Amino acid sequence: EKIVSKVKTNNTTKSIVNLVTSYNSTVINQMPVESYFIDGLELKSLLDKVIINHETKTITPYDLKCTWTVENFYEEYYLRRRAYIQAYLYYNAMVSLTLDTEAEYYGYSVNFLKFIVCDSSNHYNPLIYTLTSEDMNEAYEGFTNKGKIYPGVKEIIEGIKWAGDSKRWDISYKNHLSNGVINIKNDR
Repeated sequence: EKIVSKVKTNNTTKSIVNLVTSYNSTVINQMPVESYFIDGLELKSLLDKVIINHETKTITPYDLKCTWTVENFYEEYYLRRRAYIQAYLYYNAMVSLTLDTEAEYYGYSVNFLKFIVCDSSNHYNPLIYTLTSEDMNEAYEGFTNKGKIYPGVKEIIEGIKWAGDSKRWDISYKNHLSNGVINIKNDR
């Protein structure tokens, strides 16, 4: 309850978490998006919070995270828990709602996902982490950080499609291609 109170009263987050639907904007908590596609794979997502501004015709998705490492979110959560995958999927889920000429949000633009991160021990102020187009490109293509390789959505989807087509769920596509022989320092 104290953590929720802090997020609702903190200057950085209160205007977002306390926003309610009005004439100019629609606020949706726990917004499901079903049947959107990335690289031919059908997906569904459940977004924590979406703010749709009808004046500017923009959609901004948010994801709430509670962690013990607010000020080191990038290293300790975004990378470690691969939240970049979630950011890419959620952004594309929202974009899918703007492409159908019959859809309510046709023609709206979508901002990249923002993470609202609060401290599980309630010592640190909540922070909002934003993403850039470079971050989104890395999330799709994959990237390296401090020598560690992070597979992108593209590679993950290729692996899922291969596993579904081949009915092989006991080995990754990459390791299948190497006949199960990999270098010991391969950190994927």
